[in-house]
Amino acid sequence: MRSALRFDQLVLRSCCSTNTKSTCLIKGTQQLRFLATPSSGDEKKRWWQKFGGRSGEMKIVGTVIVGIVSWFVDSAIQRRDSKEQLELKGINKKIRDLYGPLYGNRLVRNTSYKAALGEHQSVKEYLQSAKDRNDPEMIRKWRTYVLNVLYPLDEKAERLILHNAHLIAADGNFPEEFEQFLESCAHFKFVIQHWKNESGELRRSDKFTEFDFRWGTNTSSVEHDRVLDHVSTRYSKLRTRQKELSLDGSDDRKLANIFLRLFK
Repeated sequence: MRSALRFDQLVLRSCCSTNTKSTCLIKGTQQLRFLATPSSGDEKKRWWQKFGGRSGEMKIVGTVIVGIVSWFVDSAIQRRDSKEQLELKGINKKIRDLYGPLYGNRLVRNTSYKAALGEHQSVKEYLQSAKDRNDPEMIRKWRTYVLNVLYPLDEKAERLILHNAHLIAADGNFPEEFEQFLESCAHFKFVIQHWKNESGELRRSDKFTEFDFRWGTNTSSVEHDRVLDHVSTRYSKLRTRQKELSLDGSDDRKLANIFLRLFK
């Protein structure tokens, strides 16, 4: 092949010395085609053997196919990685800014609520016990605990939901549990005002009437267990998906790299 190329270069040089560049290029190309094209059966056989015959042809075709497949596989993984990284970024933000803090908030609220009730199973039972005993001080203790412990937790949960409503809406419709919670919080703020006197302090227990022993004047209508269940379920799903995205991307990339190295 080298001798053929040298001969071809001589042809081009001799041609260029007596003809224009365009004529030289045409004749040189024709000469290259002549050298590259076998004219007899023996020459065709020798030319075919230079490439290793049928096995050589298959190697070339196989190499090309592997290269194309490798490119498609790598491109597909890169596109999926980009999509999953974007999804992972969104999930991290939901956990960090909303569902993580809200889940912890509701857990503390639930624990504090049960601690306040003591041996009683519900607020209704607690209030009924206070009424049966004719003990207004039980009502005042309950209200004090609500204002100092439970209500601040509800206010924080309310702010978390309101400030991160865009993260909630991204999952579809606004949850019914959150709607009910926000409505109840708004109503409970009005209820609390009834507990206070003109100075903004809790009224003394000796000023209580039968109205103060009622369930509706001492608590909100929100079902806190439903809110906790919803947040817990959503938080668990996000954490599971977060782990899947964190692991799948690295594993797929390792497999792709192994595949590419095998055929390099």
